Amino acid sequence: VCIIDVDDENQNQNQNQNQNQNQNQNQNQNQNQNQNQNQNQNQNQNQNQNQNQNQNQNQNQNQNQNQNQNQNQNQNQNQNQNEPDEWRKDGLPYDDQCVFGERADEFIPDELWSFAVDDTIPYPVYEGTGTVDGFPVEGNEMNQVMMTPVVIDLDNDGDNIPDVVFTSFATNENDTNFDLLLTGVLRAIRGDDATHKWSVGYEELSEFMGISESDWSPSLGFMPAGSIAAGDITNSGTSEVVAPLWDFGTGPEGFAAVDNNGDILWVSDDVEPDEIAFWWGGPSIADLNGDGSPQVVVGPVVYDNEGNKEWDGRDSDELEESDLVTGSNFSPTQSVRIGPLSVVADINGDGNQEVVTGRAAFSHDGELWWESTELDPEGNELHEGYPGVADFSDDGAAEVVVVSAGTVRIQDGDSGALLWGPVDIPDAGRLGPPTIADMTGDESPEIGVAGSDGYFVLEVDPSTFYTAADLSTEDIHLYEDVLVWEEKTQDESSNTTGSSVFDFNGDGTASVIYNDERYLRVFDGPTGDVIFKAENPSFTALENPVIADVNNDGAANIIVPTSDFECGVEIEECDKGQAGVQAFGDADDNWVTTRRVWNQHAYSINHIEEDGSIPANPTPNYTDHNTFRLNVLTEVEPQAAPDLFPDEPDNIVDGCYVAVEVWVNNAGAIQVGAGLPVSLYAESNGDQVLLATEETELGLAPGEAELITFQEEIEESGTWDLVVVVDDDGTGEGTRNECNEENNRLVLEEGLVCQ
Repeated sequence: VCIIDVDDENQNQNQNQNQNQNQNQNQNQNQNQNQNQNQNQNQNQNQNQNQNQNQNQNQNQNQNQNQNQNQNQNQNQNQNQNEPDEWRKDGLPYDDQCVFGERADEFIPDELWSFAVDDTIPYPVYEGTGTVDGFPVEGNEMNQVMMTPVVIDLDNDGDNIPDVVFTSFATNENDTNFDLLLTGVLRAIRGDDATHKWSVGYEELSEFMGISESDWSPSLGFMPAGSIAAGDITNSGTSEVVAPLWDFGTGPEGFAAVDNNGDILWVSDDVEPDEIAFWWGGPSIADLNGDGSPQVVVGPVVYDNEGNKEWDGRDSDELEESDLVTGSNFSPTQSVRIGPLSVVADINGDGNQEVVTGRAAFSHDGELWWESTELDPEGNELHEGYPGVADFSDDGAAEVVVVSAGTVRIQDGDSGALLWGPVDIPDAGRLGPPTIADMTGDESPEIGVAGSDGYFVLEVDPSTFYTAADLSTEDIHLYEDVLVWEEKTQDESSNTTGSSVFDFNGDGTASVIYNDERYLRVFDGPTGDVIFKAENPSFTALENPVIADVNNDGAANIIVPTSDFECGVEIEECDKGQAGVQAFGDADDNWVTTRRVWNQHAYSINHIEEDGSIPANPTPNYTDHNTFRLNVLTEVEPQAAPDLFPDEPDNIVDGCYVAVEVWVNNAGAIQVGAGLPVSLYAESNGDQVLLATEETELGLAPGEAELITFQEEIEESGTWDLVVVVDDDGTGEGTRNECNEENNRLVLEEGLVCQ
C-alpha cells in the first residue's frame, strides 16, 4: 500500500515514499521550486511561475507574476503525487434532483477576497512626469476601479475557476476639486483567491502598435472607466477581452483585443468610430449573422473579430437624425456623451439578432430597422438612451426599455413605436442603464433604475400601452402611478450608475444589488428594504456590481469595483484606503447557485456560454427567463445542492499510528469548490479528538470524487473509534448546505487500542 500525505504544507514532498513515481511526470515537485525543468524548458526561471506548462511565455510578453507569489495557476498540475486517475474519479452516480430546501431569509454577506494594486505587480503607479491641471502625476497609484468588471474563465484549462478582468487607473490627485482620470491598465486576477494573472499597459500597447521605444508614453493605455466585454471571439477555445483604448494626451485610440494570456491580438482599424465618445460605455459581443464568427458592437458600429469595421448604422440613407444615434444616454446639448451601451437581441422574431441603440435599431447587416422619429404625448422627441429588452405584454414579442435624460419609456421591438411613458423620474438626474426582472414575485417583470438621489423600481401594466389612436396626454404614464418603491441613495457625481438583480435564496423574487458613491446595498425586491449595506466608495460612472460564481463553489458571489480618489474631497463622508475589487459570498452558504460568467455590461444570460463561446443563434432572453442584467443557472433547480460523503476507505493501523485513504464523493446536483474540508477524529466514550483536517485539491462536480489521505498518530492512550467526516472544518461545523446532511460521517475503525 502506498501511503501519502497530502497536507497542504507538505504535498508534493514525499518522493522517498513513492519511489515508483516517474520524476518526468511532474509529480514530486517542491513548492519552493515551482518550476519543472523537464516540462518547461522554454520558461524563464526568473519568472518563478507555474502558469501552464504549455504557455512557455517570455517576460517581455508580460506574464507579470510576482516572483514571491509562487502561484500554481494550473490546478491540474502538481496537485498530488498520484496520477489523476489514481486520485480523481468521475462518471459516478449522482442525483440531479438533489435540493437543499428553502433557504434561510437571513442575508449575511461575507468578504471572499479583496484585491488591491500593490508594487508586486506591473504598473503599480503612473510612470509619467510633470503636472496635470497643476498637480504632479508621477508616482500616483494606478489602483482605482470605476467600471463593471467581467467574470469569465479565460483559459478553459479544466479547473473551471473563472477570472475577473477590469481596468484600474490613476488620477491627478486634485485635493481641491474634481480629479482628472489619467489612463488605465487592463488586469486579470483569479476568481477564487484574487491572485494576479497579468496586466497590460502602455508598454505592451506601444510595442504592438509599432511605436518606437524612445516614443513610448505612459499616457497611452485603456479607457480608465470604460466598459469592457469578454468572450471567445476567435473560436480558439479560450476567451479574449475587448476594451477601449485611451491616451490622456490625445484622446481615444480605438479598441484592443487581448487574449487569455494578456497578449494583444489586435487594435481596431479606426481610432474612434466616427466621434462616438465612449468615455464610460463600451462594447458588446454577439454573433449577429449566426455564421459562427462573433462581432464586436459599439453603439451603432460593428467590428469583425479581427477589429475591422464591418458597418456603421449611421451610414444608412434612411436615418433622419444620424448624428443623434450613439447608444449613449442623451444630453440635451450633446456636449456630454458618456458612452454607448447598445444591446443585441432578436427584437422582431425573425431569427436574426438586431443592434438596438435606444433611438434606432439595425438589422444584422446594418440596415435600418426602425428609428424613433415620433413625438411623445407631450410633443417631445424620443432621444437616444440606454436600452434593455424584455417581454412585458406576455405575448412572446419583445419590447425595448429606453432610459434617456431622466426618463424611462418602452417601445415596440418590431416597429419602435412608443408604447409606455416616457415616465419622468423627478429630480433624479440622467439615470443609469435599466435592469429588468421580476422583483416583486408577481410573475411579471419590473424595471429598476438608479438616479442621483434614489433607486427606483417601476411596474409596467401592458393593458395601458399606447396605440396609434390613443397617444395623448390623457393616457401618459405618471411616475406616482407606476412607482413600486423608491429608496434613498447618493450619486451626484454621474447619476448614471447601473445595477444588477439576483434571486439569492431562490424564492422567485429578485433582489437589487447597487453601489452608489458610498455604499454597496442590496434591496429586497418586493419592498425596497435594505437587507445589506457595506461601505464601498465610488465616484461613479456606469459601473454596476455583477453576480457570478466567481470561485466555482456552486454558490453565487457579488463582485464590485471600488474607487476612493474623491473621498474627503467631492465625497465628504468617506475615507481613503479602499480601492480595487471586492468579492462577497454568503457566510452561511444560503445563496443559490449561478453561472460562472458575466461577460459585459449589457449582460443577458443567453448571449454567452459558461466556456466563453458565443452562441450563433441564442434563444431570445424575453422568450426564456425574461430578464436583463440578471444572472441565473437556468438548467438547474434554484435550490439545487451538493451531496457530499466519504466512501471506499482504506486504513492501516499500527498501534497509535493510523494511515487512511478515503474517497470524497459528490452525488448531488451542483458542484462544490476546491478546499472542501475533511476531518479525521478519534472518539472514545463521548470524547472526540481531532487528529487532522485536510482539504480537497480541486472542485467536485456532480459524479466526481477525490482521494484524501491522512497519516496521523493518536497521542492519548485508550480504546478509540476512528471516524472521518466530510464537510467538517475541524470544529464540527460544515461549509456547505447539502440535500443530505446525514451521510457526511463514516466510522473507519472501531475499538482501536492505543497504548
